[in-house]
Amino acid sequence: MSMGLSKYMLLKEIEDLKKELAHYKNNCTIVWMIEDVKCRDDTLTDEQCHDVLYMMEQKHDATIGITWETIDFWIEEVKE
Repeated sequence: MSMGLSKYMLLKEIEDLKKELAHYKNNCTIVWMIEDVKCRDDTLTDEQCHDVLYMMEQKHDATIGITWETIDFWIEEVKE
């Protein structure tokens, strides 16, 4: 798949998600993606990045949110 098509598909997915969330008037949605994880450690596979995102979602602490430090922590956990 070409990079242009991949980027187009990603942008389409984002637009679709925005439409799905449009009926919620008062919200704040933050999206972390595989690319965010890879920018912290480009040696990870897509599967490892998915695992990091999964753990971030399942184990997040709402009092601190998700930060770059959170991503770094889960990267190290996934790599062990």
